[in-house]
Amino acid sequence: MFKVEPLRFSRLLEQVKKTSSSCLWLLLVLACSAANLGAASTVQTLSWDDLVPEDYELKPPLPIHDYSDLASIFKAEMDRATGSAFAQQEPNAPVVTTFDQQQVRLAGYVVPLTIDANSRVIDFLLVPYLRACIHVPPPPSNQIIYVDAEQGLPLDELWEPFWVEGQLQVAALETAEITAGYQLQLVNYQRYTEPSD
Repeated sequence: MFKVEPLRFSRLLEQVKKTSSSCLWLLLVLACSAANLGAASTVQTLSWDDLVPEDYELKPPLPIHDYSDLASIFKAEMDRATGSAFAQQEPNAPVVTTFDQQQVRLAGYVVPLTIDANSRVIDFLLVPYLRACIHVPPPPSNQIIYVDAEQGLPLDELWEPFWVEGQLQVAALETAEITAGYQLQLVNYQRYTEPSD
């Protein structure tokens, strides 16, 4: 009488090691490749709107100056000197937990935090629009992602948007005077191109 046992990878590997059959090795390689292809296809491409809860009203970026009133320009310069002009819009904005621990891909602009001796950015904030946090006040925390880029990004390429890919964590992180609502461990990056959907 035959005993039926569930197929386990370790047992399959033992059987492959016992035999020198090229066919079994090929089967094992193909099975592993198929598993890797399946894992690679689970990366979700997100937009910045996906990171905002449906019941949350996202406000447009605040300008530093209102040029229609010259007095406001002088006031803004005074506020800028004291730091109040650059206060983050909403440092505790609500986040979307659906994508926690998911592999995601998102396009945005890089705000460097740490630059190594080789002029590579090793951690940064990813933001939805150019000059956020630099020339305009930081957006709400649900529109900022702290990115740990161990391999680094070249500093001279940062004026254009990038696609970043990695595991997203719904976890706030405070840097200087800015709070990010999400964190991402960078796996891959490339210069932004329009999606081909």
